[in-house]
Amino acid sequence: MSGINIGQVNEFVEYVRNNIGKKSESTSIQSSPDVSDDLRKFKALMEDGIISEEDFIEKKKQLLGI
Repeated sequence: MSGINIGQVNEFVEYVRNNIGKKSESTSIQSSPDVSDDLRKFKALMEDGIISEEDFIEKKKQLLGI
């Protein structure tokens, strides 16, 4: 993975971990296509090793409201 700055990746991972679940409760519920798109994006981040499986599962539960 040439051209990727590990420092920036680590900063991004830390940002994602710190902000999972911080979305305001007052925001409107996302429509199904948005949720499925978001799930795909987070799964790709997990598969690329950017977020952990635990982070993905937590975000998935949040997006699905469970």
